[in-house]
Amino acid sequence: MKYMLWACWISLTTTTLGAAEKSRVDFNRDVKPILSDHCFACHGPDANKRKANLRFDIETDAKSVLESGMVAIVPKNPDKSELMARVLATDEEMMPPKHTGKPLNAKQIQMLKDWITAGAEYQDHWAFRPIKRPELKDLPPASNALDRLILQKLVQRNLSMAKKADAHTLLRRLSFDLRGLPPTPAELAEFSKDPSQANYAKFVEQYLASPHYGERMAIFWLDIVRYADSVGYHGDQPVTVWPFRDYVIASFNSNKRFDVFSREQLAGDLMPTPTVEQQIASGYNRLGMMSAEGGVQPKEYLAKYAAERVRAFGGGWLGLTTGCAECHDHKFDPFTTKDFYRLEAFFSDIQERGLYSGNNFGSSITLPTEEQNKELAKRNAHVNQLQTEVNQQQMLVQKQFSNLPKMLPLGAAMAVKTILLPKNKANFDKAFNQYLTALPAYKQLQAKLQQATQQRNQFQNSLPSTLVTVTVAPREIRVLPRGNWMDTTGEVVLPGFPEFLTPNKEGKRMNRLDLANWLFTKENPLTARVMVNRLWKLYFGEGISRKVDDLGSQGEAPTHPELLDYLASEFIDSGWDIKGLIRQIVTSDTYQQSSFAPQEKWNLDPDNLWYARQTSTRLPAEMIRDHLLSVAGLLSPKVGGPSAKPYQPAGYWSFLNFPRREWQNDQGEGLYRRGLYTHWQRQYLHPALMLFDAPSREECTPMRESSNTPLQSLVLLNAPEFVEASRMFATRLLKEQGTDEDRIKRGFLLAINRPATDKEVAILLDYYRTQKAHYQDKLPEANALLSIGSSKLDTTLNPADLAAWTNVCRTIFNLHATITRN
Repeated sequence: MKYMLWACWISLTTTTLGAAEKSRVDFNRDVKPILSDHCFACHGPDANKRKANLRFDIETDAKSVLESGMVAIVPKNPDKSELMARVLATDEEMMPPKHTGKPLNAKQIQMLKDWITAGAEYQDHWAFRPIKRPELKDLPPASNALDRLILQKLVQRNLSMAKKADAHTLLRRLSFDLRGLPPTPAELAEFSKDPSQANYAKFVEQYLASPHYGERMAIFWLDIVRYADSVGYHGDQPVTVWPFRDYVIASFNSNKRFDVFSREQLAGDLMPTPTVEQQIASGYNRLGMMSAEGGVQPKEYLAKYAAERVRAFGGGWLGLTTGCAECHDHKFDPFTTKDFYRLEAFFSDIQERGLYSGNNFGSSITLPTEEQNKELAKRNAHVNQLQTEVNQQQMLVQKQFSNLPKMLPLGAAMAVKTILLPKNKANFDKAFNQYLTALPAYKQLQAKLQQATQQRNQFQNSLPSTLVTVTVAPREIRVLPRGNWMDTTGEVVLPGFPEFLTPNKEGKRMNRLDLANWLFTKENPLTARVMVNRLWKLYFGEGISRKVDDLGSQGEAPTHPELLDYLASEFIDSGWDIKGLIRQIVTSDTYQQSSFAPQEKWNLDPDNLWYARQTSTRLPAEMIRDHLLSVAGLLSPKVGGPSAKPYQPAGYWSFLNFPRREWQNDQGEGLYRRGLYTHWQRQYLHPALMLFDAPSREECTPMRESSNTPLQSLVLLNAPEFVEASRMFATRLLKEQGTDEDRIKRGFLLAINRPATDKEVAILLDYYRTQKAHYQDKLPEANALLSIGSSKLDTTLNPADLAAWTNVCRTIFNLHATITRN
């Protein structure tokens, strides 16, 4: 019935809506990207680079008479518009000039002409406008408002939704998207029997309630907050911040509201009575890079740390490239240098040093468990008891020593009295200490105290700790001309918001808590749009505005602005409920579509701008590892804890100095933790993570690139962890009853979560037989292959057979389908 309603609505509205959509030139969508990319560098917000006193980012300036008497844009008259004359010129007057290397193509020139002909209407930049909930009346019928807004655009382009994904594909997609792990065979079997919407909704709730949901979401957020286990600069020394990572996981799992989540990270230390959790959250401000290099100029590096915080804040919550304004007014957005340093002033109250020493990187708190607290109390009590006994012994001996003259002959007594006179206190102390330390009982007691104190201190130093923010008196912040930290001639600024969003008022000095609160006011429309756009990317491969790291003029206008504002409104009205927003997205028909479409439909929308299908995306680096270890039965389900060190090539850290060190593989469970727990060394990121495009996290990274290289295949084939996983996967298959053909089908179901085709079975069966024949003649090769990895080898299995199946499993792990979420 639902599809019949769609068909009726489409037949009634396709012609009128389609024609209107195609004929209307939209400034933000069609024109501003051209002006921003080709014109704003010389005719935009940056006064220092502006030419001919002409601005195209402000309507009144663009349409005013210039000093030359010309007018750049004359509405409805392209022939009298100097802009058109210049872009059509072929001589030295051509714009943009040839030396910029950014010529306009014919389509862009025609777009400018059509816009001017239509009246050259300007609009405020879409991302800076107040969020407006769209009207949903007169939209295509659907049970979900999200789907209605998607269908509206599809109808305008003579497109329709793809069919619903098959049960195996849909549950695999949902499981990876919400837990970062594949569905279990039992879950697949249950959903395949009943792929109804009601049963699907049950799995949505089950996965959202999983402790692994927080781990999956943490991967996305840790990129944004630039979490790492090393400081980044120079020696790239280790730093303990893993409790912050665990705070992020726990916050997502408990569905902590996004406004609270943000406030705690930016200003947890400024809460009225900060809890331990809020102090841990404040460690966000300490996640930037730090240096312990001896030659560092402290003032310079304080400036570096401060500027990086503004870049991270702007990229993380505002979705803007604020870093451009460190040296000059932003060339493309109305973000000034003064705005940059006003934001920097918010962070000027953080206790830190430009130059750190050794492994001491500033303020931290200790986080013992309940058992560790009891043990520490026990050790402290023991030290205190011994100290009391030492003090009592000292007092007793001192009395004895003071009475010593009474016990001596007259001549000796007079000599001792001379020593004990007040003016000879130094001599007395020296004599007393010599006497005291010569006593066997005291020496023994003092040794016990020293040993107990040392053991207590060692235990205390071994307790978990994490960097936190400590508030101090704010440093003076000046606008640095051209970003030069040595130039102190710039204006002194106080904390303030970007002027183009919220005009600043005089009053009490604001702090980071004021900044965090401002993020969630109506004056700032960016926070909700940014978060919604990034969550959409998690579930569709691309954002509604595709450059999720830049919602400014150099970004891309949203394909569905009404949808973005609808979801942003829903997010705000829900009280910033992240799980609620995700639930709405993944239960939509749009999300549940197949990612396959007929060629003719594909040709109409090759980039899937209009969501007439789902999107196939490669799994993130951490999830590839998690998936393969999970299939092999090796993955540790433990949530949280210190960072792990899985297998890594020997010598990879050979150039890591100050101090020199070598990676030490963990033993046991540490080898099989989820990928997000891998020790994150900024300068020497784990190779498997790096090759699958995980960022070093030296900077805020809202958008990972996704590459496809031969090295990735080599890692999946040859990295010890994946060879070992293949062996354990093969062991798992061989332990199950059935034929070789059954095992291949079972392997496909476990790794790719769908039935294998007859052709796939035949190819792998032939490969298995070839490999088995090879290893039967070369058992040393089989044994060498099977010796890789720390997990126990099953010696009850034939080595040639196990080696052959190991290679079959390596092949399955290397398939595109295995590491792709459809």
